Amino acid sequence: MVEYHGWFSVNQSTNGNNEDNITSIADEIKKAVAEIASENVILIFKPINGTYFLHLAGHTNHRSEDIEEVLSLINLISAIAKGSYGTLYLRDDENSNGKNNEFVIYKLAKGEITIEKDQLLSPCNPTIED
Repeated sequence: MVEYHGWFSVNQSTNGNNEDNITSIADEIKKAVAEIASENVILIFKPINGTYFLHLAGHTNHRSEDIEEVLSLINLISAIAKGSYGTLYLRDDENSNGKNNEFVIYKLAKGEITIEKDQLLSPCNPTIED
């Protein structure tokens, strides 16, 4: 089982002074979102009070193309909107790297994606499961 939940604030710059191309950036992200929409994914990308936000969640039986497409979307945002930030929590209970009992956090800040250790919901058993 793979489960993920995430949110991202999409910004062209880190200081808010240079957002001249945010509309074209948003158009590119909208196109990518439309290409990966499926039954297993919740994707909401819209502007609120002048700032674009992406919210996403999904649940599949096994790691599949859906998951890779979501990770590609976050990589796209990091490449074209350097002022963006947010997190994606991902749990893959079939992970063979010893992380099958925990969430992994993909953190986006200043155009860089890092993988962080979750300390809020992990280890999943016994923190959220018996």
